[in-house]
Amino acid sequence: MPRTTFTYEGKRYDVTAKTETALSAKVALLKKELKEGTRLKNNMPFNTCATAWMERKKSYLKTEKSARDYQHFVNHLNDYFGAIRIKDISTMDCEDCLRHFANKDMSKAFIDKMATIMNQIFKYALVNKTLLYNPMIDVQKPIAEQGTHRQISDMERDVILGEQKRETQQPHVA
Repeated sequence: MPRTTFTYEGKRYDVTAKTETALSAKVALLKKELKEGTRLKNNMPFNTCATAWMERKKSYLKTEKSARDYQHFVNHLNDYFGAIRIKDISTMDCEDCLRHFANKDMSKAFIDKMATIMNQIFKYALVNKTLLYNPMIDVQKPIAEQGTHRQISDMERDVILGEQKRETQQPHVA
């Protein structure tokens, strides 16, 4: 079985084929893909891609709070997907991730935001030629409870109103 190696931009590539002609064709194709930048980075883990996306996103966010909010969602995704290769994540995996958070009684707004961020990460991977398709395209979002914030209790209401009453009765000292 013919085999050859070559170096491109400091990285060594090993190519094998059944025949010499197939080997030369594979080497030429690989060099062309490397030169044009169309070679896929198949082994990139999800958490590396998500972290790279987050760094890029931070560069054009206006406030530090927005960056912290996005980082919160990315941390949840990194905890769920971890070091799974991004090319191995399927549409079903994405649905399972959203369903996982819906089963933890997360709000509809949380699930929607999580789906949006996942879609942005996969689009980022597409642009960087890490993926051939976006697995979020056909995802069916789970039904999540809307308005999961609870009402304050009567006791909490009394405490808040009591504090407000006490503040209005005391003069403000500057």
